[in-house]
Amino acid sequence: MEVYVYCVLALLVGALPAMQQYAAPNDTYSTTCQTAFFLCGASQRCIPRQWVCDYEQDCPDGEDEQQSCPPPACKGGEFACGEYKWNHTYCVPQHHRCDKVQDCADNADEKGCNYRECNAEDFKCGSGLCVPPFKKCNGYLDCRDHSDEDQCDGTACSLDKLRCKDGKGCIEKDQKCDHRKDCEDGSDEEVCYLPACRKGQFRCDNGMCIPHQWKCDSSTDCLDGSDESDCQAVDCPEGQFLCEADRKCINGTKLCDATADCTDRADEEIDTCSTDLCESLQCEYNCRPSMDGGMCLCPEGKALAGDGRLCDDINECKGWGVCDQFCTNTEGSFRCLCEVGYQLNGTTCRAENSEALRLYYAHEKKIVRLDPRHPADAEVVVNTTAASGIDYHYQRDMLFWSDVDTQKVYRSRLNNDPGAAVLKISTSTAWAPVSVAVDWIGDNIYVADMIGQKVDVFDIDGRYHAIVISYGLTSPRDVALDPLLGYMFIADQDRIVRANMDGSELRALVSDAIYRASGVTVDIINKRVYLCSSLLGFIETVDYDGENRFPVLRGSTNAPAPSRLTTFERSIYWTDAMRQSVIEVDKFNGISSIRNVHTDKGVTGDLKAIKAVHQLLQPQLPTPCGESNGMCEHLCLLTRNTEGTGLGHRCACQVGYYLRADKMGCAPVQEFLMYSQQRFIKGQVLDPAAVNETDAMMPIVSRKARFVGLDFDYLDGKIYYSDADLDVIYRVNLNGTGHENILASQDKGVEGLALDWISGNLYYTDTATLNVISTGAARIRRTLLTKLARPRAIVVHPNKGYIFLSEWGRPANISRAYADGTHVEVFRGLVLGWPNGLSIDYDSDRLYWCDALLDHVRHTKLDGTDIKTITSPSIGHPFSLVIFKEHIYMTDWRLDAIVRLNKLSGANETIVARVQEFNRLYGVKVYARDVQKIDPDHPCRENNGGCEGFCFPIPSNETTNGLVARCETAHAA
Repeated sequence: MEVYVYCVLALLVGALPAMQQYAAPNDTYSTTCQTAFFLCGASQRCIPRQWVCDYEQDCPDGEDEQQSCPPPACKGGEFACGEYKWNHTYCVPQHHRCDKVQDCADNADEKGCNYRECNAEDFKCGSGLCVPPFKKCNGYLDCRDHSDEDQCDGTACSLDKLRCKDGKGCIEKDQKCDHRKDCEDGSDEEVCYLPACRKGQFRCDNGMCIPHQWKCDSSTDCLDGSDESDCQAVDCPEGQFLCEADRKCINGTKLCDATADCTDRADEEIDTCSTDLCESLQCEYNCRPSMDGGMCLCPEGKALAGDGRLCDDINECKGWGVCDQFCTNTEGSFRCLCEVGYQLNGTTCRAENSEALRLYYAHEKKIVRLDPRHPADAEVVVNTTAASGIDYHYQRDMLFWSDVDTQKVYRSRLNNDPGAAVLKISTSTAWAPVSVAVDWIGDNIYVADMIGQKVDVFDIDGRYHAIVISYGLTSPRDVALDPLLGYMFIADQDRIVRANMDGSELRALVSDAIYRASGVTVDIINKRVYLCSSLLGFIETVDYDGENRFPVLRGSTNAPAPSRLTTFERSIYWTDAMRQSVIEVDKFNGISSIRNVHTDKGVTGDLKAIKAVHQLLQPQLPTPCGESNGMCEHLCLLTRNTEGTGLGHRCACQVGYYLRADKMGCAPVQEFLMYSQQRFIKGQVLDPAAVNETDAMMPIVSRKARFVGLDFDYLDGKIYYSDADLDVIYRVNLNGTGHENILASQDKGVEGLALDWISGNLYYTDTATLNVISTGAARIRRTLLTKLARPRAIVVHPNKGYIFLSEWGRPANISRAYADGTHVEVFRGLVLGWPNGLSIDYDSDRLYWCDALLDHVRHTKLDGTDIKTITSPSIGHPFSLVIFKEHIYMTDWRLDAIVRLNKLSGANETIVARVQEFNRLYGVKVYARDVQKIDPDHPCRENNGGCEGFCFPIPSNETTNGLVARCETAHAA
């Protein structure tokens, strides 16, 4: 009896999972288990300890998920309950919040709610929730019991969907204005505000942009066919001839060649095709009729020189599809060659043991294996939840797949019966692993994370995890590798990008005439990249430098919606979401060679990844990482060598560790730059040893959010942040686990955050008030100041008993108050525009702020005196800042970057991080022990200062350290 083992990746800062191989006991049922295993008490079954708290039941009674497990990471936009219990709801859709139906075990989803007061004309749901009368029969399910849509016409939709105008269907919100007609009446494509097409593009009636040369070219490229309508006036490019009867252009070389290409034979008219001038042309080889009186000809393998008379040798090898693999030019001809393991037949290379090819593809709930020659024998090899990516390691007999619902990457056997997963890889924060790619030379796994806009890498046993690309991507959907050269290729929204496999040298290969790139694969023999677009409906190829671009298929009738693709020999196989099929096409013969290989009938959900599995597709090569792992302590990553001429390697560290100066060893990150960025909370190593070895923590990510406020508790290892869209304050462990709500939605625009790390009081601002909430076990809060004029930033000095606050209302001001909100003092004599960020230099006890209107940084003593100004060309539109040691770190909206400069002079400006424009930068902190010093005589340091409620440190002249404790009561949060 076999025991299947997997390792859940532990992402712990300062605590790396042990590197050990697990040996299965002789029997899976026992009264005792080996150290690396967990005993299921009721069944006496031994399971790997890594299966405990992975949110999947492995013990028959679920005992493995009832071991004081931390809560799972909720998907973006979901509400996290306050208490996690196995088999109870923890992540709640936002539209189920405050609906008078308890979803959370602790009822957190119904706390702090401002329920509508019932009016006589309101409709009352079964739960007691009252909704306005216009929501009765409005097509949306506002009541959880659906009573508001009982006996109403049309289809009723849940609140997270969009209803078609004709009331006949519901669609996902992201299907609105996606250029596809998802509603029968087309209402989902109405009232769309779309960006302008780029120069050289044509806008389809459905709003999609395509290359202008695709207009009226007899190939339907717009999904609505509008590119082939109104084509009376056709403008043929230079060197082409217009067949007026067909409204199409043909190559000028086809004129007068005795073959009619126009249906009316206009290209072969006898009275226009003649050889009258042939004698005077003095052609080297021969002359043929033309509409100009004659044209010189050359023998096969040669072409006319620039003078139109002489013949030069053609380099046929520069053409597309001349040879399957290698081509050598000869005088007047060429010679084809094949890679070892392939046999040449004319110009075609056929693999030895070609019949061993198998195709694996993902179709949401399953992984299917089929022989393309006998597709009727297709078999389901793995059942899944929402499979998306597939790849394999042939030599190690390993099959990998990703699941975007469970947010895991799985591994099982490749051949014969794959069986259950023996490895499961997950992260501590939310991600969307849409694609996987295996480096079969270096034994690493690359994962494209669509919502995290990054590419992760794991060793093949899931022990270590690093992020190789953490910025510069928009929406990665597929990833492919060539480990023989150290290249990585990514389908990223409207482009194909290439990077080295260590994440360095990211560059765009294809960025024009492409829209929503959905798949990418590589031909490692010909060193070509194949790409497809599910929206434009095409398959194309370029070389590894993005040059020599050729079409394989184009047009919505030929490739309606190609999701992913793979290649073997001269065939391309792709999964098509519209046809629910696996389809094959010859790379060089295009439309005439299309073959439907296999169709999944009677199932729903899009087909995703597809992989051609054959030994020759993964040739072996000595790895630069060698037996000693390239002298790397954690990960050894293949990459291009420094000369760019061959394969090299680079060491990388587990997330939460940094690469030492020797560029081999790893050490726990103790200090790092932390910032909020629209949908992300990220951490960056302050002085990385390698340019792309920067991630200090697992990024916290949401599909839809506006993370603004940010702070941390170093001793407790906690991060606090606010979502200004949902008006929620969250707390999470530094390693990404233990995500919880500190403050549920108050509908007041929560933004600014500041933590008193000694007393545990968390201050926050909303649209008009300053509030404080206890972060201890007793979740209590209190409003300290009201009627504020657009409060913006807040900072606290726990060892002095002060809080500082900026307001944008006219006139703008900065004020100081005691920690309990009393003794408010507005600083006088300050010229302020938009005082955005506040920070304290705790070493010199000076208050810093940045002004987004006046474009400068100023600082004063803690009483508002001794004003100093810092100006710098790098200050454009500052939003937030922090002081650490000798530097200012500042987020700037104009630069979309974090800038570091000297805190006294503003000199030595350096951009330390850049972000995409659409991911706006907000708060910034330096996570470090030295920032949060604790006065040993602080009155709230021990036992909460003896207070039952809040303990506020208040300035006093009666104690040696200048502070006394003031206890305050509060109401429950």
